[in-house]
Amino acid sequence: MNGKCYDFISFLALLYLPSTLGSFLNSQRCSPAIAIIGYYTTRYNTLHTIRPTTLYNSPTAKGDGRVGIDQGTSRKSPDSEAMYQQHRQYYTYKKPHVKQFQKNGIFYKSSLLTQSEFQVVQELSSLSLNLVKETTSSVANNRIGAQLPPDSRIVEMIANSQGTFTQIINEIVEETTLDEANGANMVLSNTVPVEMRMYEQKGAGMETHYDDVLFSPEQIEVVFTVENNSDCVTRWEEFDANGEAKWTEVETEPNSAIILRAGSKGARHGVSALKSGKRIILKFVFVREDALVLDGVESHAKQFASLKGHKAKKTKRKR
Repeated sequence: MNGKCYDFISFLALLYLPSTLGSFLNSQRCSPAIAIIGYYTTRYNTLHTIRPTTLYNSPTAKGDGRVGIDQGTSRKSPDSEAMYQQHRQYYTYKKPHVKQFQKNGIFYKSSLLTQSEFQVVQELSSLSLNLVKETTSSVANNRIGAQLPPDSRIVEMIANSQGTFTQIINEIVEETTLDEANGANMVLSNTVPVEMRMYEQKGAGMETHYDDVLFSPEQIEVVFTVENNSDCVTRWEEFDANGEAKWTEVETEPNSAIILRAGSKGARHGVSALKSGKRIILKFVFVREDALVLDGVESHAKQFASLKGHKAKKTKRKR
């Protein structure tokens, strides 16, 4: 390429593109188009090696009032974090589910897990679980469920720092008040158990409500559908550009999830009463790793606990 032409294009790059791109272009003795492609490829690869960092869901010291904390787990350098903050809007903010979550505090995503992850979820059918009626809910009717063993492969998959759930939840909280702690990670709560919930009895459903806030800052609630051949409809409230409320209704598919913020920053939602079929979900929460536990969390943690003297249905479901 003619040297004067190359210098002119480099000058335009310095004026109209990010300063680091202009410098990069000016230092390359190749086609400007190739240099620009190389620049953004390098930035994209660097961005996606910065977040998420290694996460832990380790128990904390007794009495510290926090959940999922492991000090010193962040591996980000100041330079890499600055570059992450500079470029993340190109890659995450424009994603539809991120924008949906930031606008309404909720989103629905189908075909969420990888094939291998969903195969782990399907191991639910081989677990021996004590199915009991809910003990504390004031909004659900005729549901039964059970807590999953914390050492099960399903819980380990959900908590995996490189897994789909951890990555997508850390992605959606960016640019929200949940990201105020300068990069604090979201981790699976070890205070509120992972639960299997079943809609099988006639009339099983859930009245419209906001989820209770159990942590400070508030938790992210995940409703993952394992199986659904029912006529139940999940509905939630959203707002259009004019601030007018509208209701979205979905018959949730297997391997899909509804992810929402607890409290009024999330969305009002509910499930219509079952008339036929069966719906099985996993319910769990993610919290910021420095979150504080609020009063009332214990009752939620015991929502499907097998109480002494309570008639429980022990089942080992076939695949």
